[in-house]
Amino acid sequence: MKNLLLFVVSALITAGLALGRPLYLYFDNKKREGIELFFWTGGWLVAATLLIFVVMVMMQ
Repeated sequence: MKNLLLFVVSALITAGLALGRPLYLYFDNKKREGIELFFWTGGWLVAATLLIFVVMVMMQ
């Protein structure tokens, strides 16, 4: 149960960080900047995740 709660809290924090500022920019009529920031943030999250997985595989 605690692992599920930790996952949900982590997802909530990540979603807030990844979507908060881009949505603010998007609705502030800075649509291009909001979309660019969203994709840059998503790209860095994917890159960090892949890096962590590669390190975990190499450590086994």
